[in-house]
Amino acid sequence: MDKVEDDIQHEQSEDVFTSLPPDIITNEPVQIQPKVLDPDSIAPPEVIKAGDPIIQIAHSNIKNVEQPIIELLAPSLPTFTLGSDSILQPEVIEAHGLKKELGYNEPVISSKFDFNDAASYNIQGIDVDQGLSSSYIMDILEDQRGNLWFATWTAGVTMYNGRTFIQFDESKGLRSNYIWTIHEDKKGQIWFGTDGSGISAYNGHTFTEYDINDGLASDLVLDIAEDEDGNIWFATGEGISMFDGTHFTSYGKDQGMSGEYVNSIKIDVDGNVWCGIAGGGVNKFDGESFTHYTVNEGLISNDVSTIYIDSEENLWVGTESAGICLYDGYSFITYQEEMGLSNNYIRAITEDDYGNMWFGTNSGGACMFNRFEFKNFTVEEGMSNNSIWSLLEDSDGNIWFGTFGAGANVYNERSFENYSEKQGLNDHIVRDIYQDQEGFLWFTTNNGVSKYDGKTFQHYTEEQGLGLNKVRAMHQDIEGNYWFATDGNGVSKFDGETFMNYNTTNGMSGNNVLCIYENELGDLWFGTYLDGITRYDGYTFSHFTVDQGLANNTVQAIIQDSIGQMYFGTKGGGLTVFDGQHITNYTTRENLSDNYVISLHEDSEGVIWVGTEGSGLNKFDTDSIISYNVTDGLSNNIIWSIIEDNNGDLWLGTEKGLNNFSMDDSLGLTITSFGKLDGLKGSDFYPNSVCLDDENRIWWGTGKALAMLDLNKYEQIKKPPFLQITDVRLDQTFVDYRKLEDFKDSAFYLNETSQKELKGIKFSEVEAFTNTPHDLELPYYLNHVTFYFSGIDWSAPHKVRYQYMLKGHDDDWSPILTDNKAVYTNIPSGEYIFKVRAIGDSQIWSEESAFHLTVHPPWWKTWWAITLYIILGGVLIFLVIRFRTKKLLQNQKHLESVVTQRTSEVVKQKELVEAKNKEITDSITYAQRIQNAILPTKHQIDSCLNQNFFYYRPKDIVAGDFYWLEEINDDEVLLAAADCTGHGVPGAMVSVVCNNALNRTVREFKLNSPGDILNKVRDLVVETFNTSETEVKDGMDISLISLNKKTNKIKYAGANNDLYIIRSGELIIIPADKQPIGRYVAEKDFVEHELQLSKGDCLYIFTDGYMDQFGGPKGKKFKYSAFRKMLEEIHEKSMEEQENHLNKIMNHWMGRYEQLDDICVIGLRI
Repeated sequence: MDKVEDDIQHEQSEDVFTSLPPDIITNEPVQIQPKVLDPDSIAPPEVIKAGDPIIQIAHSNIKNVEQPIIELLAPSLPTFTLGSDSILQPEVIEAHGLKKELGYNEPVISSKFDFNDAASYNIQGIDVDQGLSSSYIMDILEDQRGNLWFATWTAGVTMYNGRTFIQFDESKGLRSNYIWTIHEDKKGQIWFGTDGSGISAYNGHTFTEYDINDGLASDLVLDIAEDEDGNIWFATGEGISMFDGTHFTSYGKDQGMSGEYVNSIKIDVDGNVWCGIAGGGVNKFDGESFTHYTVNEGLISNDVSTIYIDSEENLWVGTESAGICLYDGYSFITYQEEMGLSNNYIRAITEDDYGNMWFGTNSGGACMFNRFEFKNFTVEEGMSNNSIWSLLEDSDGNIWFGTFGAGANVYNERSFENYSEKQGLNDHIVRDIYQDQEGFLWFTTNNGVSKYDGKTFQHYTEEQGLGLNKVRAMHQDIEGNYWFATDGNGVSKFDGETFMNYNTTNGMSGNNVLCIYENELGDLWFGTYLDGITRYDGYTFSHFTVDQGLANNTVQAIIQDSIGQMYFGTKGGGLTVFDGQHITNYTTRENLSDNYVISLHEDSEGVIWVGTEGSGLNKFDTDSIISYNVTDGLSNNIIWSIIEDNNGDLWLGTEKGLNNFSMDDSLGLTITSFGKLDGLKGSDFYPNSVCLDDENRIWWGTGKALAMLDLNKYEQIKKPPFLQITDVRLDQTFVDYRKLEDFKDSAFYLNETSQKELKGIKFSEVEAFTNTPHDLELPYYLNHVTFYFSGIDWSAPHKVRYQYMLKGHDDDWSPILTDNKAVYTNIPSGEYIFKVRAIGDSQIWSEESAFHLTVHPPWWKTWWAITLYIILGGVLIFLVIRFRTKKLLQNQKHLESVVTQRTSEVVKQKELVEAKNKEITDSITYAQRIQNAILPTKHQIDSCLNQNFFYYRPKDIVAGDFYWLEEINDDEVLLAAADCTGHGVPGAMVSVVCNNALNRTVREFKLNSPGDILNKVRDLVVETFNTSETEVKDGMDISLISLNKKTNKIKYAGANNDLYIIRSGELIIIPADKQPIGRYVAEKDFVEHELQLSKGDCLYIFTDGYMDQFGGPKGKKFKYSAFRKMLEEIHEKSMEEQENHLNKIMNHWMGRYEQLDDICVIGLRI
């Protein structure tokens, strides 16, 4: 089963995997008894004599160095001294130079690097498809700012910052579009040698041209060097020239050189100038004499194409047909194709940080030489072309190759190497990786297993006796036997001579074996698909399945920790820990992030790490589980493999790339991701297919290739990106600011279609080598600004990210972004500082780059315009005030006469209104006296009831609420609290009707039972209102009690208003009937409640005014719940104190709010 088949089976086996069995015991040890098979009950394994393995060469591009050609240096060397014999002194000519400043080309945005999926090395390429100006790269330079410069044939030079290409050609001041060589001097000036047009020197602003008229030996310039004094040396087609800043001094045959067509020039630490000459060998010039090194002195050939001085001051001489020659001061050592060199025509030479020499050849690609072997890089290894004309190691250790016809390639030696069938593997999908006791590496694949000795692969398949070609995992036991887990036929044991195949007929619990582990006792553990675990101790097989307590029968990973406990990662059952007697299951119930466990690892500190299939990584401890996922920086939540390196970092193979997981006490957690752009051919890793070998290399199986990372070479570059602001665009349009300086005072427009003039733009200068103006000032109509910036990090340019802000406009930094531009539209007038910073693979922020910007307001918003507005406004206000004053004086006289007349009329109307108002108020006041007359007096109440309070608070002068008292005899008294419809005068009128009805019912109809009284009162009220010509729906809510003062028994009936009784601190609610006294659709007889009271009980009857009053901090109703709680709190107080408390609380509650309704609350204590 491959990973795709795994997914299919996952979908087809939802019942097996998706959920935990409901009866599974977790987080508790459970004793387990495996099923032990009787050895006599199983068949012996099939034994097959192993056939000879198939052997394939692993690295056809790596050649061991054969014996080189060694020639001792001749005892005497031909030397020619200036001014002696016929040797002439050089001519010194003053140079004038011609300066040109023709502007700056619009940058071209770079596309992603190109790479070959079938290549074994991390070689990527850029060409015209990515934005390069030409495919013919003659020379490459990295400048002090980190920019790369490519000298091209036909298209001038191109500067590259990782995000954009800037082309410099004849149209922008370059002397020629055919460039042989580039050099940067100590001052940062870039020199270009052309094919027949002399030299161009670029200081970031202007080009200065020099040719034979200025004293240059020839206009064909093939190489450039600089000595310690800052003098620039040029290799030309007619000798060499030295430029001291003002004069050229030239040397040729007349000055003692062996030839004049100088292909290459270098300067050693002693200041000697070395020249590689076509047909003339090598010359050394010490300032006074030329010394010749030719075939006569031991050099292999006089046709020298290039030379190089390495870090040990050895001279390397590249020839046109005789290979590479090393001169160590004593002898010439030559390496040719017969010794492993890929091609004898050497075009370029350089040395990397590890001391390896690199040779660019005419048709054999590039060669890396470490003194013991040649490693050749051609199109087979991923190069875009085999003709390498230039080489460069950049500041981050990458090797750049300039090809003749296919752009540039870059190789990161610290990155991944990839192996597939092309490199000798028998299959590119590697299921498991294992290093045996002798140091050989084994790779299990879908097409058998491969043994790797560093030079060859030995393949074993079914033809050699393997049980099945699909091999999931392998292990070498303590006796040296190899065990291979197959995907359908159990396991195969290989002792070097025979294969013994074990499947279900020979003791295995299942034939699909996913993993193998040998514990400290020498027992082998096999995890299977759907069939649990098989343990083999060399004699007997034991089975562990769900029947024995295992959480799930699919086991994908097995390890043993440092204290002897076994760990099983299951597919759907979480993590199982086995101590030899008991198992303990840990699942999502115990905060494991997922029950699908696919990888396990114990680190050097004894911590168990658990990789899951969809929920990230877990740091496992029996007391706590900490999980990590994509939100913490993982590239994917499927953790297929876990390995620890010698530094204690974890490497996680995921479904979407590789993660370096580093925990540091001071820096915390750092996660670095690797994908295709980092050299991985496949970013989807295979379950537990990982191995750290004894040479400190990590190997992984991925979906496209076997990947290897040499940790001896790998290092994370610990420096921030080199950041600079490269361009500032207006209205999304490129503006050449250098060209703009020539049009500051003329009508120069933004573009052909725009009518926006650029003459209002001001700036102090333009940053060298960029299109960034300093202290930019813009008119108001050019306030759409785009800032471009570049953070150069050649170790991982695709990982550079940015943050920026426009101070004065933004409150904080932007989110971290990959885009290298910031767009601001409609910037208000004002002064701003644009700031940007970059972070790369090192996770170190660069220093901030700042840009000062001023946007001027339109003229109508300037200070002088505003001042004018104020002055004009003041004059206008003065005139208006003067006019209005005159007008007002005229109107004043007229109004005075009108006011006098109208005042007398108003006084008369006021006297009339006051008389009417007094009449109405007197009537209402008289009505109050009438209403008060029908209410029982305080004396009547106190004579009938000992402990009581009557809290009565009308909203207006008269009220709709009233209280009623009627003494039946010496022992019985009737008491009611009533709420008639409405309040004020209307409510008072209804209250008279209802009060009269109560009196008639008791006095005229002789009723004294509350239920009967309310029934009769309802009839009388309805009868009274029925006499009206219009329908009247008014009525009354009431609480009515009959109290026997001798027996303390009460009878109660209510219309919508309940009775509250508080006894021993407990509030009892006696519910009223939910119907009014009045016309009602579903009327029924009122229910009468009879209760026996005890001494100390408190009774409360009331209307709804108290509870419905709005107030408090939120302006809400007081509510019944708060009313009941208040009564419970105050019931033990005296009746007078309770009444005062009710009044105080209500006043506080109402605050600024108006009283909404009449309030009546009656309290009585038995």
